[in-house]
Amino acid sequence: FFYISEGVFEDFNGMQQSDQVSLEKHAATLIDRRDWFARLGVRYLFVPVPNKISIYDEYLPDRIQGGRGTTFYEQFTSFLERDLHFENFVNLYPVLRENKQGEQLYFKTDTHWSNAGALLAFHQIMKRCSDWFPEGIEYMADKEVVRENVQFSGDLSRLMHQEKTVSEYVDVVSVAAPCAQKRNIHPSPASQYVQGADVPASRLLLKTAVQRKN
Repeated sequence: FFYISEGVFEDFNGMQQSDQVSLEKHAATLIDRRDWFARLGVRYLFVPVPNKISIYDEYLPDRIQGGRGTTFYEQFTSFLERDLHFENFVNLYPVLRENKQGEQLYFKTDTHWSNAGALLAFHQIMKRCSDWFPEGIEYMADKEVVRENVQFSGDLSRLMHQEKTVSEYVDVVSVAAPCAQKRNIHPSPASQYVQGADVPASRLLLKTAVQRKN
């Protein structure tokens, strides 16, 4: 399934591109963040995630495939690479396209990438970080990853009110021997909103800030 609202098809057809001024403004934001973190001694890495529809476009109807244009993701990443030579970002589009036949990188019943897609992105991020810290980055071997096949029903199934009847089996990926300790984290008001509370997130965050101040 694909999500077709919020300008997704328009972007796929190349109708959501930005002009030069807008591209420069977006890039200036990234440069400001990079420089601000650099003053703190922190590396900044920008990792935008491509839309599911741009990776698995072969499943679209022919009439839509035939109208494909340049997406904003492609336009902006090209601008960063070719025009600005901005090095503090990872372009996931090529690697996701190259590996989509080997594994299911996005859920069928959800708009988001799968654990396999996120793991592939993780390796690309670590590869980029190894350029900065060649002696401090260790790549995760396949034996260090545990995969469990589970039944899953995503947000697209829920949008159709078919979460009980439309599902899929996907691999849940986890680290076999995590080095970090598990900690009990109390849910914040914002997380309650994500879970379904009928309160705008902005009001919850404002309320939380006021509570902490008091």
